[in-house]
Amino acid sequence: MKRIVIYLFLLALIFPCVWSLEDFYRPDRGKKKPYMVSLPDAYISLNISSQETEPFENVEHICTCPDDYTPLCASDGKTYQNKCKFDCEKRRLLLNDKPGIDIEWEFPCEEDVEL
Repeated sequence: MKRIVIYLFLLALIFPCVWSLEDFYRPDRGKKKPYMVSLPDAYISLNISSQETEPFENVEHICTCPDDYTPLCASDGKTYQNKCKFDCEKRRLLLNDKPGIDIEWEFPCEEDVEL
């Protein structure tokens, strides 16, 4: 019996440390509060500058497209499998500071058409 009283007493001492009573009466109990993390400016600028200098050579790293075949001819004279792949190539060119491309028509380019 003495042990039970001691355990209950210790539990009563520890319980307020783990959960404060106001946590039980707050409507937002259990929700995590947002907090700000301050990063040094040098760290941020180093990361941004390293990302800007790396060229995006492979379109697959930028986006993932379905394999459906709805060809379109672009202003660069190439036929793209679908609009998504065209948009990926256009984005890659713009990210590498190269001239963009436009859709000429929604059919394969003439030199790509098999007769």
